[in-house]
Amino acid sequence: MLLIVHWREKMLDKLKNKEALTNILLIFLIIQPALDFYILFTDSVRSAAGFSPTTIIRVAFILIMGLMIILIMKKDKKFYVLLFYIFIVLAYSILHCYNNIHVSGILPETYKFSIIAETFYIIRMLIPIAMIYIVCYSNINVERFNKIIVAVVLLFSGTIVISNLLDLSLSSYSEFAMIKGNFFSWFTRANTGYGVIELSSKGFFFSANQISALLIMLLPISLYFTITKFNKLNIITVLVQILSMIMLSTRVATYGWIIIVAAVTIMYLFFTLIKKEFAFKKRKLVFLILVLVMFCGIISIAPITTRKYVKDFVAAEDTSKTDEIKEEVETLPMEEDVIGILSEGYTDYSIPADYIKKIYPLENDVDFWMDFINKPAEQRIGNRAIEGLITSRIKQLRANPMDRFVGMGYSRMTNAGLYIEEDFYAQYYTMGAIGVVLFLFFYIVIIIYSFIRAIKNYKNRFNFLNIILMLSVGTMLIVSVYSGHVLDELVVTIYAGTLCGMLIKLIYEEK
Repeated sequence: MLLIVHWREKMLDKLKNKEALTNILLIFLIIQPALDFYILFTDSVRSAAGFSPTTIIRVAFILIMGLMIILIMKKDKKFYVLLFYIFIVLAYSILHCYNNIHVSGILPETYKFSIIAETFYIIRMLIPIAMIYIVCYSNINVERFNKIIVAVVLLFSGTIVISNLLDLSLSSYSEFAMIKGNFFSWFTRANTGYGVIELSSKGFFFSANQISALLIMLLPISLYFTITKFNKLNIITVLVQILSMIMLSTRVATYGWIIIVAAVTIMYLFFTLIKKEFAFKKRKLVFLILVLVMFCGIISIAPITTRKYVKDFVAAEDTSKTDEIKEEVETLPMEEDVIGILSEGYTDYSIPADYIKKIYPLENDVDFWMDFINKPAEQRIGNRAIEGLITSRIKQLRANPMDRFVGMGYSRMTNAGLYIEEDFYAQYYTMGAIGVVLFLFFYIVIIIYSFIRAIKNYKNRFNFLNIILMLSVGTMLIVSVYSGHVLDELVVTIYAGTLCGMLIKLIYEEK
């Protein structure tokens, strides 16, 4: 009996140990690149495990660290704040599920609500908040933070660059298709005829959009450590990171780094020449300028330069045929005839087949599609525009006032294949205004509060690193609105929560 009591006390002591928590946190952060490999998201792996095993691994780590946090902060006043927040989330979750438990007969059968899927989604949205607490109560410091950022960036970016050079990378614009040419093919693609689909690279990762958001979020921090610790490793990290972002060939990654490098350059000049936080070094400024010039030159031959022509062609083709088909449809007296003409002519309106045949079938709501084709081309061309119009229509048909507050359900939309490509807007429809406040507003609150606290203690807290962290989190929020599928993707939000936790940790430091 004494042995059992002794063993239990020993285990509790280990769980209360901040250094043990820190080590687990570092391991958790460093293994994230491997957890985002595309093979873990294939149908065969998902069907074997029920869902992607990455979710199981991530939740298991969070639960272990969460238990340690509870034991560490048990007598802390902030513990009761956390309990209150959890209570509010539970109350919201019950109301959210109750509002969505029944599938409306006005929607296609694919729009099914799943309590299990919805619960997992809510857990996913809570993980970055858990990361904030974990980081705040860990022993992670700036030195360790530097090492983990460098390691994570090199694992993600290095995988993309090396796999591209070896012709082993997946295309950014295809789920599992391989690239047909590496970086050196960019110089001769006029002869090969290859474009952005064949030459863009995402390494072995599942989603190019999410990796783009992650890398641009981490870029300010990589640049910060390069400027403050001007050594070969940090320089190589930044160069590989920006090259990998151009290889990804998403607009966010390919052009976003220019804004970040320019912003960090201005900040460097401010904190050296005006605030005089540290000494100005001409070689560091020259490095930043050379990075801008060199990689802007690479962009001029990058695969993304072919992407805009595809969209321009589609728009031109749409406007050339719209009037003719619209007149034909409007003169038809029978709904069956309308279905017939639109079933064949949807491509002339730049409508992807999945939307009009599967996601929101033409036969289910002819009035919607009739109204859709009467809209100006600029209001309906593109996935984002179509998804927004369909979602607005579903909300209109449901005519449920509670949808505004607790949402129409993430699982209902995704089961039908409807993914809104604009965060905050997407969460407003799926989780409601209350859900947006509970799961997303903390990013904005942390940035604003940290900035105010930094201004109040301008001498100590308004420093280069704190402002860089605010820039990183703010960049992630801007990208989430621009590209979507960021604020509910763990490969991004785990690190976003880590940055927020680090910012709070530093902004509260006495020295």
